[in-house]
Amino acid sequence: METPSAPPEQCSQPDPVVLLGPQSVMKTCNAVPSEPVSPLEAPVKKAVEHLLKSVRSALGQDRQRALDHMHRAASLLKLDLSQLHWMPDAGTPSSEFVSGGLARWQIRRVIDYIDTHLEVRPLRTSDLAVLIGYSPSHFHRTFRRSLGESPRTFVMQRRVAMAQKLMRDNTLPLCHIAVVCGFADQAHFTHVFHRLVGENPGAWRRGQSRAQIG
Repeated sequence: METPSAPPEQCSQPDPVVLLGPQSVMKTCNAVPSEPVSPLEAPVKKAVEHLLKSVRSALGQDRQRALDHMHRAASLLKLDLSQLHWMPDAGTPSSEFVSGGLARWQIRRVIDYIDTHLEVRPLRTSDLAVLIGYSPSHFHRTFRRSLGESPRTFVMQRRVAMAQKLMRDNTLPLCHIAVVCGFADQAHFTHVFHRLVGENPGAWRRGQSRAQIG
């Protein structure tokens, strides 16, 4: 049961997610900042290191699992994956991220649409599928293959990312942020946020405020 949260913080558009090929994944793993981490960040650093070890061990056997670990690590680091250039691996068609998945232009179109319609509730899979002329079932399958998440989960992740940025403005109440980001209400926002981030919005915001002061 989440406790009601304290005052708010602010946001801009969430950064687009770009799926990386294994070569790029390895470059990103090696590019994780090595500067000293504060005690507050130590648990995050430990979790990221564990995830990156999992990425390396999974790359040769289970590409999808490696990508899932990579996205979790990037989320913890608040890494802007849009700044990383996708590098096709040998034998991978340059028009696709993953064989049998979506082409880059399709992913870009869908993500751009999601990011500019986060206040719309719900964002249906069928609405996203029609953007690229796919049936909902085929879109769901290829989207998950390319991005490692179902369309519904991905949309929720983008809503939470937008909320985290808006929460940096302490003048914005959580109930307002919940509506702007497309959640049914503050209770729904709190439930989803806790499930994806691991703490309720109020606790997360207070932690961010302490980090900024420190």
